[in-house]
Amino acid sequence: MQQTRKDPLTAAELPATLALLAEWAADRYGDLPALRFRRDGAWTELSYVGLRDRARQVGRALLALGVRPGDRVAILAETRPEWTHAHFGTLAAGAVVVPVYPTAGDEEVTWVVTDSGATVILCEDPLQAAKVERLRGEGRLKGLREVVLLTVPEPADSAAEGDAAGRWTLLG
Repeated sequence: MQQTRKDPLTAAELPATLALLAEWAADRYGDLPALRFRRDGAWTELSYVGLRDRARQVGRALLALGVRPGDRVAILAETRPEWTHAHFGTLAAGAVVVPVYPTAGDEEVTWVVTDSGATVILCEDPLQAAKVERLRGEGRLKGLREVVLLTVPEPADSAAEGDAAGRWTLLG
């Protein structure tokens, strides 16, 4: 049932946790737009049902990678729809979101990922994933098990980084 009511919700009407927010919003608002963003020069929308479905996809992928409740999952990406999918998917898997600024240098990435105990990092693109792999290769990210791409790289990106689709797990 889609509702468009504008009056305040009572506490009993709200989801109990952020992990349930995408499910709750899909049930409440259905096909109404949850996200609006530009893609290929045009505005596009993703409904609340679509957001819920993408969050479920990410959550299932994380569980398949061995992420368990309480694990830390870092997200190294610009603000974009995939960041939102990753955020809600991580919460749905019972994990804790660890945001990492996409402009962070080596020292900051190392500190945030290591100090948080992140075991998985979701990277925006092959360039960010390559930075993480380099740091991991230097022995700086010992607890990190998986480097994951949020989207399938474009052919030009893959060529620049080698066979990116073969090097890292893909969520997209």
